[in-house]
Amino acid sequence: MKTVTNTIQIPATVIDYSSSSFWVYITSVIHAWLKTLSLIGAILVPLFVILDYFLAPKGLLGQFVLYRALATGFILAQYLVIRFTKPGRASYLHGYLFAFVVGLTVSQMTVDLGGFNSSYYAGLNLVIIATNILLPWRAIHSTLTSLLIIALYLLLNVLTPQPFLTANFINNFSFLVVTAVLAISINHVKYLLLRQEYELRAQILETNNRLAQSEGELKVARDSLWGEIELAKEIQTALLPQDYQTDQHQIAASMLPASQVGGDYFDVKAGSDGSTWFNIGDVSGHGVTSGLIMMMAQTSIASMIQGIDKIDPSEVIRHVNVVVSENIRRLNEFKYMTLTLLRAKPGGWFTYSGMHQDLLIYRSREAKVVELETHGTWIGVVSDMSVPAALVEEEFKLDSGDVLLLYTDGVTEAHNAEGDMFGNARLVETLGRFGHLAAIEIKEKILAEVLAFSAVQDDDITLLVVKQK
Repeated sequence: MKTVTNTIQIPATVIDYSSSSFWVYITSVIHAWLKTLSLIGAILVPLFVILDYFLAPKGLLGQFVLYRALATGFILAQYLVIRFTKPGRASYLHGYLFAFVVGLTVSQMTVDLGGFNSSYYAGLNLVIIATNILLPWRAIHSTLTSLLIIALYLLLNVLTPQPFLTANFINNFSFLVVTAVLAISINHVKYLLLRQEYELRAQILETNNRLAQSEGELKVARDSLWGEIELAKEIQTALLPQDYQTDQHQIAASMLPASQVGGDYFDVKAGSDGSTWFNIGDVSGHGVTSGLIMMMAQTSIASMIQGIDKIDPSEVIRHVNVVVSENIRRLNEFKYMTLTLLRAKPGGWFTYSGMHQDLLIYRSREAKVVELETHGTWIGVVSDMSVPAALVEEEFKLDSGDVLLLYTDGVTEAHNAEGDMFGNARLVETLGRFGHLAAIEIKEKILAEVLAFSAVQDDDITLLVVKQK
């Protein structure tokens, strides 16, 4: 992670950090962002009833609709209050109330769905991120709201004890804590940058003869914003699997982020029916929006494959498309996502669906590589994937020693100083040379070849190697 070592030196006589003027300014910013936060909550809280429909027991659906309706009603009322009131100390209270109401709603759903065993805890991660990244308040407020959300989750489930696996509890609690730490860190950086920006503006208004110096200082402040981007990248990579092995597969994976937050996504998860899922995708463009869409897709996919027995990859993609397409539309962004989901069953059989890069398979008996095209439609292009052409489901089989390679276009579109791309043919040839090695060695060899070829990395580079035992 890149560290910005430059600091802005501002005379103490210019800055008065205890002055009320900065408090008025930051409170007005928080108040304005509260309107955005409440609007996002009013959209997403009821929208995720789509997941409730497919994940929650039918007997709880009406109850969940009621929860979401009550929370949405409160959020809308909160928006109206914020809209027609002026910034002040009550603005901070609105941030806490939003975190409490939405956190309480999601926590109660986890209680109804099995307590600490429920995967619905993932919604609390989104509440922590949304509340603390959108509101540029001090770290103490981020810490308190994060603790409030986590405490609601623990308290409600402790007061209504249910049998649970210790591993599930540790996993859920760890992800909540990690998300809180990263969100607090980003929020702290944002608060300091806003404070610094405010004082720099005061300097520029105070004297025109220091304009040249102030421009240099603003450049350093702008560069410091990359620290926030780097922290966002940490959130993105922290949610990706670092090591995952099964009885049937050797697995090695790597994602090298580019200079900006990207939209590359891969995951390896165990399904509720004992199958193993391999997922890979790429959101168009770069930046925080692409990373956010990637996280939305990851959360939706994980909830479905771990919550519904024997679900097909095409069905998962269809429902993920509904959620992501609606969110993209409401964010008023022109984005799409390539995505391929593969479900591995005993005996080496894989079922896959979705449109992404070709699947490359190294056949150990013939020592050659075959390419399987992916078919279908990108996520976010159309709102309805019910038509047959939009979703195609196919199968293939890996024998012992065979290798499946999944990758993003950051690999094949890497280019050298002359402008030549690494290309699909070079990737096929590289896999053919190293396919006999262990999965971790294959990944490292391919990655080394790509990096040695590239003049500069301007896109995320993602590789997922699966070798059949």
